Parts: sequence; C-alpha cells; structure tokens
Amino acid sequence: ANAYQYLSELMSILGKTKDALTYIDKAIGLNPHSQTMYNLRASYYYDEGAYEKAIDDCMKSLEIFQYGWPIHRIFKCNIRLSNDVAAIDNLKEIVSMDPSVIDSEMIDTVFLDSGIVGVIKWFILWLQESSSLDFFLRMNLSSRIASLYGILGDADQTLVWLEKSLEAGDSNLLPQKFC
Repeated sequence: ANAYQYLSELMSILGKTKDALTYIDKAIGLNPHSQTMYNLRASYYYDEGAYEKAIDDCMKSLEIFQYGWPIHRIFKCNIRLSNDVAAIDNLKEIVSMDPSVIDSEMIDTVFLDSGIVGVIKWFILWLQESSSLDFFLRMNLSSRIASLYGILGDADQTLVWLEKSLEAGDSNLLPQKFC
C-alpha cells in the first residue's frame, strides 16, 4: 500500500493528478484504514475541482482519526461550492479545537457583516494571532494560510505565506491548487 501511496505522490508532483488518483485508489484498496491516504486522495480531488469527492474522503479520514485538519479542507471545499452555511459550520468546528480563543457566535456576526470573504479574512487573522493553538492546528500553518489567501485570489499574500512555508520546512507543500 505504501508503494502505491508514494507513486501517487510522485505522480502528483509531476502534475499527473489522474495517475496519482489511480495509484492512491490502489493504496486505499490495500489499506482502507489509512487516514493519510484518504487525505491525499482528498487533496487530489480538490486539485481536480471534485469538491464533493474531496469532502467524502475527508469525512472517511475523520472516521479513522477524529481530529486534525481534514475539516480545513472540507471548509475550503464548501467555500468553492458556495455552501456558505456549511463552510461556517466547518469553521466553527475548526475553532472549537481551541475553544479558549473564540466564541462561535463571533463567526456568525462576521458572516452577517461581511459575508464569506470577511469570514475567510477573519479566519486568517485568527490563525496568525492565536498563540494557544495546539499541535494539530500548528502543523503546516503557513501553507494553510497561503491556501486561504489563494481562495481569496490574493496572489501576493499567497506567495508570501508559501515562502514562509518553505522557510519553516512545511511538509504540506505538495503541489496543490492555491489560487
């Protein structure tokens, strides 16, 4: 299973997402209990614009290990699908990982005042300023912020945060759709 996973990652790096999907499907067939493999396939689906499939794999990943960042990808997928209400619910779940920082009613207030773009901008600030984020929220933080700027279409900030990711040795910098 791991060999297929590594082949899928290589295909992704080479820009061959369809081949990457073929190999990761084989890997999942051999090891259907790997959160990592479902997360990889969700990433490939996201890059292909197959957001519903990406959400399905993120949900499978969360069934295996009920904590971590698959919910972040679900949040981005729901934004891409214009499912604002679902995206807001996803964001509340993300910030609930660190309940000392925020009251989820604030998210509703920001959404009512500024729409989904305002919520994304607020979330970026929250990620940058929250000093009490736990280990899972700190992992690959710079590339996550870069991907949110990509959703907003801010190429300059996307590049700034990708450079920070490289400086930090971010392990989440496999090719992905940032803009």
